[in-house]
Amino acid sequence: MKNRQWIEQFANSSHIGILVVDKERNNLFVNPRLCEMFGYEEEFLLSKTAEVFHVNHDTFLKFADLAFNAVLSGTPLGVDYQFKKQDGSLFWVHISGDPIKNNHEVLWTFVDVTVRIEAVQEKERLNERLELALSGSHDGLWDWNILTHEVYYSPRWKEIIGYSDDELVNEFSTWQDRVHPDDLQAVMDAIEDNRSGKTDYMENRHRMKHKDGSWVWILDRGKTIFDENSKAIRMIGTHTDITHQKAIELKLSQQAQMIEQIHDSVISTDMEGIITSFNHGAELLLGYKSNEIIGSHITKIHQKKDFELVRKYTEILKKDGEHHSEIRLVKKSQEIIDTDLSLSLIRDEKGKPIGMVGYSQDITLRKKAQNKLKQERKYLQSIIDGVDDPIMVIKDNYTVELMNSSLKESLSDVKIADREHPKCYEIYYNRSTPCDGNDHPCPLKDVLQTKKHTRVVHNHKTKDGDDRYIELSVAPLFDKEKNCIGVIESARDITSHLHIQNELREQKNMLDYQAHHDALTGLPNRVLLNDRLTQVIEKAKRNSSKFALLFIDLDHFKEINDSLGHLIGDEILKTVSSRLKESLRDEDTVARLGGDEFVVILEELHEVQDSSLIATKILETLSQPINVKGNILYVSASIGLSVYPNDGDSAQNLLKYADSAMYKAKDEGRNNYQYYNATMTELAFERVVMETSLRTAIKEEQFVVYYQPQVDGTTDKLIGMEALVRWQHPTMGIVSPAKFIPLAESTGLILQIDKYVMKTAMTQLAQWYKDGLNPGVLAMNLAVKQLQQKDFIEMFSSLMKETGCRAEWIELEVTESQIMTHPEEAIKILNKISDLGIELAVDDFGTGYSSLAYLKKLPIDKLKIDQAFVRELPYNEEDSAITKAVIVLAKNLKLKVIAEGVETKEQKEFIVESGCANIQGFFYSKAIPANELETILKNGNILLK
Repeated sequence: MKNRQWIEQFANSSHIGILVVDKERNNLFVNPRLCEMFGYEEEFLLSKTAEVFHVNHDTFLKFADLAFNAVLSGTPLGVDYQFKKQDGSLFWVHISGDPIKNNHEVLWTFVDVTVRIEAVQEKERLNERLELALSGSHDGLWDWNILTHEVYYSPRWKEIIGYSDDELVNEFSTWQDRVHPDDLQAVMDAIEDNRSGKTDYMENRHRMKHKDGSWVWILDRGKTIFDENSKAIRMIGTHTDITHQKAIELKLSQQAQMIEQIHDSVISTDMEGIITSFNHGAELLLGYKSNEIIGSHITKIHQKKDFELVRKYTEILKKDGEHHSEIRLVKKSQEIIDTDLSLSLIRDEKGKPIGMVGYSQDITLRKKAQNKLKQERKYLQSIIDGVDDPIMVIKDNYTVELMNSSLKESLSDVKIADREHPKCYEIYYNRSTPCDGNDHPCPLKDVLQTKKHTRVVHNHKTKDGDDRYIELSVAPLFDKEKNCIGVIESARDITSHLHIQNELREQKNMLDYQAHHDALTGLPNRVLLNDRLTQVIEKAKRNSSKFALLFIDLDHFKEINDSLGHLIGDEILKTVSSRLKESLRDEDTVARLGGDEFVVILEELHEVQDSSLIATKILETLSQPINVKGNILYVSASIGLSVYPNDGDSAQNLLKYADSAMYKAKDEGRNNYQYYNATMTELAFERVVMETSLRTAIKEEQFVVYYQPQVDGTTDKLIGMEALVRWQHPTMGIVSPAKFIPLAESTGLILQIDKYVMKTAMTQLAQWYKDGLNPGVLAMNLAVKQLQQKDFIEMFSSLMKETGCRAEWIELEVTESQIMTHPEEAIKILNKISDLGIELAVDDFGTGYSSLAYLKKLPIDKLKIDQAFVRELPYNEEDSAITKAVIVLAKNLKLKVIAEGVETKEQKEFIVESGCANIQGFFYSKAIPANELETILKNGNILLK
């Protein structure tokens, strides 16, 4: 019990403050004495950390890290430390600490020792003054023996200019060499005047050069000592560093000049209101000269009715140290002016108020402008109040500065954060953030940026979920400098108007559709067909492309109508329309001219004969049975084709010629197609026959692989070969690739042919390597359709595994035109091929209008100069320049290069001399069968010419 009483007595001690904190320096307990000592309430201190007692954050961290950790480590701690009270004053405390609760908390005791510390400090100050008095002032001493020219400079003298005692010799030149050149003559004159007896004492202000290169201002005082014969024998003096004083003098001088020169009025008074200074700006503002008014009371420039207001402002100034207001002043001419007044106290070096200073600006014109603006605002308010639609004036920060009465009346239920400064988005849309998005575009942002009138439509949902459309008409507001400072916005509900517009638009669209489409089938009618045909002709002219026109007439359709009725006939026409659309591409057009006549436009034909494939497809599709109300019916069609621009370049002629070709098809027995040009019909037939033969060739493996050597032109040694396909037709013999490759590409059969060639060539190459013949790299052409196959990488990897052909033995060639058709997609697939370790070459380089930007992105290893540039070398200057440029480009891009189509010695020598050693062409060898190439390999890979 006694222990508890003792603890309570200790905690409530009248002279010891107690504080308990945890490791995070949170205050856990404070006693009343601690609260009294620092001037805080207990509740406040317990909500804070120990940092609240410290002078600043840095002292808190320093004390916390050293003292707190020392106590927790068991080191006894009792120190005198300076802390800060609530009122900001500092005082000294003796603080001791002890750990409690297993070293998780610390108990600190505080004893105010301010009186003791200050007594010690005062004693130290007295001792310091005594020491200074004994050792001399901070002035530097100099002593000059005029007779012997010996000079003494005290250590302090040298210290003033940055040197230690042993760094400067005691010579006259030590001082003279460091005096500023502009000051030297004046100080020498002052010394001479004193030596000659003209002055009792020498005093001069001059600059001396500091060790760091700066200039130090010196107050130089001295006196000459004379002997009994009045001869100058000695001078003794002091140097005082007045650099800081000179800086203050300069600053005060500059400030005085600035105050005197500024156009604003600056008037100072003493604490009784007597005017002590009156600058030029005040003279201009009030009409008095300074000598007329200095010494007068400040009320001289105020109206009598404002004397009490002046007294009130003075009291506020004395209390707060500054005050700002607007007040009317009286000029010497008795004219009354409006001014903006700022008052401040003038204090001495101890902070005691010794005067007042007022800064005034004439705001008479501004006040008149403000009053005028209020009248204009009132007038504008009356105007907009007469408008039923909501109107707002909105500033650039979304604040509504003005609104009309119809809008104000609707704001009773609207949530607004600050009703004195409402935001536009709060008023209209009950939002807490500015409008955005498609439903609520912000017109304010748009107008502030463009400075032009705009209209936007906002879509709002009512409480019932209905859409309401509000049209906002927004115009910019400008200040005198033509800066856009806001907008004026009016709103109108246009929901009903939009509904009427939509109905009219739907009716118009329906009428337009009916005017341009066949009522039965929904296909474009003759009017729309003519329009589209005209557009297709213009497009074909721009792109230098071709298209075909198919005129389709159903065979014996009249007999169906006559025998089964028009209802059945109409159903057949609908079915035919559907089948025609299914047979065509999206970009193609099918139209019904009337009766049983249809027209098809086939755009962007690569080969004119491609139109025959579509015509055949249409005939096959239409020949399928049609089930109409239990009747199984068959229809056929006669098709006439005309081609742009071969047959004509006008819509009228193309239709006429296709119609003529259709009648020719009927004459040929119906259920067939005919071109307007008989030759085209024969070519189409030849194409159909060729395609059939090509499919048979793939099935029966009639293709053989030939190899054209690639040679190092400097050594005549074989470095590789290109695999080339040949068609060994059973009756026609060898068929030129130029005749069947385009057909294979357009029909997609090239995929099967390429795969066969790759497998055959890779198997052969692997065998040659197995036999130790070192055939070099196998180059194979890669068709664009292969690149478009999603499983190409998987297929090719499988071929490599199946044939045993390594990646480093293979090179795939892609033509430049293939890459540039879809460059981004090509880059992706070529990167995957390159990742397999396979080299890539650009074939026919220079013919495909490729971009160098894309060329850098491509993972290619080699450029192949097209034979079109080689054919006339070295005599054709343009071809020579292009060939050299390609070789230089390849070297700069660190790519290999090879020239194809080299047939003569001159061509070979020119290319090798230009820096391209790799050669392919008839000069060395044409494409040959595998057995002939194997002979070359066995003979040492040398091809001599």
